[in-house]
Amino acid sequence: MKKNNLFFIASVFMGVFLFWIFSYKKATVDHMHATLVVGTNSEFPPFSFQEEGKLVGFDIDVITEIAHRLGKELIFKDLPFETLIPEIQLGNVHVIAAGMSPTPERRAVVFFTEQLFYGSPLTIVTLNDKSTIATPDDLSHKTVAVNEGYLADLYISQREDVTVYRISSASISEGLLALESGRADAFIASYASLYPFLNMDRSKNFLVHSIENTEELDALAVSHKYPELFSLIEQTVQHMKNDGMLDKLIKKWLSHD
Repeated sequence: MKKNNLFFIASVFMGVFLFWIFSYKKATVDHMHATLVVGTNSEFPPFSFQEEGKLVGFDIDVITEIAHRLGKELIFKDLPFETLIPEIQLGNVHVIAAGMSPTPERRAVVFFTEQLFYGSPLTIVTLNDKSTIATPDDLSHKTVAVNEGYLADLYISQREDVTVYRISSASISEGLLALESGRADAFIASYASLYPFLNMDRSKNFLVHSIENTEELDALAVSHKYPELFSLIEQTVQHMKNDGMLDKLIKKWLSHD
């Protein structure tokens, strides 16, 4: 076979190969941009929880509005909270919408949007007969329950004079049960996550004290694999702040007036 024929055949083969690679990559990127896979944990009202078999909450409404504005479909994956960061690192989810607080350790492995809301302090919850516990100083040599991985856990873990009882789920009711069963002297949680339980009949059994100079943090996390997607989501969050939609959702889920 002549050299020019071999060159022609090789050129055609290379062209087909490059076209296939480009088409595959384009299809993969287009699929990612058309559908957002969102990781959440539905045990953390009012940010993400189940209501009549439906996933609802502040973070759920935020990411749903973002997807609507960007013209994207949503697939939710309801996962244990502690698996959300590993799942996003593996690329199994694109975004986390689960009342997650940005921390330096988390920022090292995911992108975080700017804060979605401000102003909810951490609180110390005790039984009525533990009324001597009202401030962080009163927690010395006590057993304190927290939801593992959340802001309260990060806060109390800095204390060496406290025994930390970590609850492996995001369930606030599990923390209250730890108090009622005597497994913990106090339970620390954000006021925003605790508030839905304060109107329950059993709420009269508890005392709640805010911790000064603390604040619940909430942001969406986006995989480092998708910087362009992060930029789109960040811009959309800013637009929602500017046009009042974010304030509307804050009032719906987080206003306690």
